[in-house]
Amino acid sequence: MKKLLLLVLFVNTIYAQEKIEFFDPYKLKKGMKGYALTVMQGLEPEKMELEVIAFMPNKLTKSGMILVKLSGENVERSRVAAGMSGSPVYIDGKLVGALAYTWANAIELLAGIVPIQDMISDKTRSGNTVYVPQNATSIQTAWFMNGMEESDILQKIQNVPDTKTYERGLEEFITVPSSRSNGVAPLKAGDAVAIKLMEGDINLASIGTVTYVDGEDFYIYGHPMDSEGPISLPVARAEIYDVMSSSRLSFKLGTALPETIGSTMFDGLSSVYGRFDKKASMIPVTINVRGKEYSNSYNINMARSRKYLPTLISEGMGAVLERELGKNIEKQVQLSWNLEFTNNQVISNSSTWVRHTTYAPMSIKKYWENYISILWSNSLVHLVPSKIEFTIDVKDEYYEYYAVSGAKVAKTAYFPGENIDINLILQQYLADDIYTNMTLTLPKNLTEGAYTLLIGSSITLESELATLFPDKYAIRTVKQLLKELKKPIDNNVLQAVLVDVREGSLIGAGFFEHIPVARQSLFESKTGTGESILVPKLYQSELTLDAPVIGSKFIFVNVVVPEPLKNTN
Repeated sequence: MKKLLLLVLFVNTIYAQEKIEFFDPYKLKKGMKGYALTVMQGLEPEKMELEVIAFMPNKLTKSGMILVKLSGENVERSRVAAGMSGSPVYIDGKLVGALAYTWANAIELLAGIVPIQDMISDKTRSGNTVYVPQNATSIQTAWFMNGMEESDILQKIQNVPDTKTYERGLEEFITVPSSRSNGVAPLKAGDAVAIKLMEGDINLASIGTVTYVDGEDFYIYGHPMDSEGPISLPVARAEIYDVMSSSRLSFKLGTALPETIGSTMFDGLSSVYGRFDKKASMIPVTINVRGKEYSNSYNINMARSRKYLPTLISEGMGAVLERELGKNIEKQVQLSWNLEFTNNQVISNSSTWVRHTTYAPMSIKKYWENYISILWSNSLVHLVPSKIEFTIDVKDEYYEYYAVSGAKVAKTAYFPGENIDINLILQQYLADDIYTNMTLTLPKNLTEGAYTLLIGSSITLESELATLFPDKYAIRTVKQLLKELKKPIDNNVLQAVLVDVREGSLIGAGFFEHIPVARQSLFESKTGTGESILVPKLYQSELTLDAPVIGSKFIFVNVVVPEPLKNTN
C-alpha cells in the first residue's frame, strides 16, 4: 500500500511540473532506460518501462526517430495498442517525446518515439518533415463510437479528401475563458484525450494520449490526425474502460467525457496542437423520422469542420435511416430539410427517394455529402451552417417508380417546325410496362444538321448536360449558388430535350453568341475571359408522372431544310 501511495505521489509530482526539461535526442545512448505514461483503465496513467535501442537521425530533415523496446506486465498483455499514440516518454526525469510509431506483426515490443522538439514545432506551423523508418506505421488512434452500425464509417472518416487550397486558413478559432482552474490544466501528460467529431444521440471521437502541457498549449498524439494543418475540433478528456488485446490490432476501449476543455489548433506533422482558451464550434443537427404510427427525433452535435462535416452528416443520416428503416425498406421516403447559416441565409427544400433506384434511401448519404460540400467547397462564398434540421417522412404506401427502358421516334429526319412523336416504354417495379408518348415541336428556324434528343428524368438529364457542358453549368456567382441549392427537386418529371450545340463566349457569369473574335478581349473579367466555348441551346417538352422516374435514353435526330421550290415561269 505504501509503495502504491508513493507511486501516486511521484506521478502527481511529475504532472504538477508543466515546465519540464527536454532530453536532447542526440545525447541518447543505447541501453538507456526510461518509461512511458498511458492510461490502461480509468482516468489515471500508468507506467510502461522501456529501453533505448537507437536514435535514428535524419540530418536532411533535421529530425529523427528514437527506437525503443517496451516491457512490463501491462504492455506485454496489450502490446502497442491504438490509443497509446502520444504517450509521453521520460528518461532521467526529462521529456524525450511521444510514442508514435510501431511495426506491424513485430515479435518484439518495438515502438518509435517522435522527439518532443519536433512536436512543439507544430505550434509555429513550421514542423520539420517527419522521419519514418522503413515499414514503420503510426500507432493508430482509438475510436469511441456509438449510435452507428456501419463498419466502414472509420475508413471513410480517415480517408476524407484534403480540403481545397482556397479553404485553407478559414477555420474559426473562438477565444473563450480558459478551462484551466486556479492555474491547473484540465489535462496532464499521460492522460487519455479525445477529439470529438459527433456527440449526442450519435457519438464519434478519436482517442489518443496527451504528451505535453505548457500553459494554455497542449500537444497530443505524436503524429498527425490527418495532416490537415489549421483545424478547429473540440477536445475533451477521455476515460478508458480497458485495453482490448488482439494479435492483429490491440486498441483502447473508451469514451469521450462530456465536458469540452479546449480546441485543436493545428494538425501538424508530429502532433496535434491545441489550446485550453479556444473553442471549436459544433452544429446542432436534428433528424426527425415520421411514420404513420410513430415518430422519433435524433439530436446530434457535429463538428463544424470544412473537412469532416459533409461526411459526418452523410454517415449520421445513413445511421438513422438504417436504424429506423433497415436496409430493405419498401416504402417511399420523403426528405425535407431546413438549413440556417451564420449569414442569416435559410435554405429549405425536399425530395423523394425510393429503393432499388438512384434515389434509394442509402443514396441519401452520398447526396448529402455532396450537398454540404457545395456550401463551402467553392471559391465564391463559404456558407457556414449554424443549424440543420431534417425530416424524414416514411410514406405508408409501397414505393413506385418508372424507369425509362426504351425510346424511339417514327422517322430519321424532320423538317424545322415539325412535331417529333416519341414512343416510350416505362418499366414499373413489380408491374407491367407502360407504353406512352411525348411530343416535342422543333423550332421553325432550326438549321440543318444532326441533333441529340435526350429522354429521361429532369434530374438525370440535368446531371448529364452538366457533364457534357461544364462551362455552361458551372456556378460562378453567389446568386447562382443559392438558386441551385433552393431549386425544387421534382423526381416525377419526365423530359425530352433536343440539344442544339452552338459556339458562344463566356463573359462573366453569362453566355453570348456571335461575338467577333477581335472583340472578345474587351470582355475580360474575373470570372470569364471571353473565350469561345460550346453552349447548348435546349428545346424541350415534359410530362409529369405520378411516381419518381429514373434513367435516360438518347436518340440521334436529323433535321433537313427543304429545297425552295423552283420558279418554272
